[in-house]
Amino acid sequence: MKLQFLVATMRVVKLIIAALCMAIVFESDASRAEALHNYATPDRLFDEYGRIRWEDEQARLDNFAIQVTNESDSIGYIFVYDGENVCVGEAQARAVRAKNYIVEHRGVPWNRVIWRHDGYAGEFRIVLQPASRSIPIPYPFMGPFKNVLTRHVTKNCKARLAQIKRSKWN
Repeated sequence: MKLQFLVATMRVVKLIIAALCMAIVFESDASRAEALHNYATPDRLFDEYGRIRWEDEQARLDNFAIQVTNESDSIGYIFVYDGENVCVGEAQARAVRAKNYIVEHRGVPWNRVIWRHDGYAGEFRIVLQPASRSIPIPYPFMGPFKNVLTRHVTKNCKARLAQIKRSKWN
């Protein structure tokens, strides 16, 4: 009788240990999956666009600001890429304008929005990506771009940059 009780008790203990091990494995898999889900990667972009009208860009920035505001632990990254369809300095000017719009017009704290020039991609683009403060952001975010000859527009650059700097919001 004691032997049968001992064998039954051992089976129960083995089942409990097996269940605990499975719980640990599933928990670590879930944590790993959640961490990967939260990792900002170029294949999971929030938004990306090229040279678009300022009014259209404002609508995209509004959505981005709402997303960053709703995620209290997030930073809003604005990655800009130079291209042959923009003037020298135009990508940076557009990034500064986008950040100023999000901070001054939408009211997102200045330390929750970061812009970064990520190089030359052949064609101008802006990538908007909210990410948790704890997530590492690769550099360059979308690159590296290989075998790209750096060229820029050279006509009307002074006027184009002045127009970007004059952009306002109401």
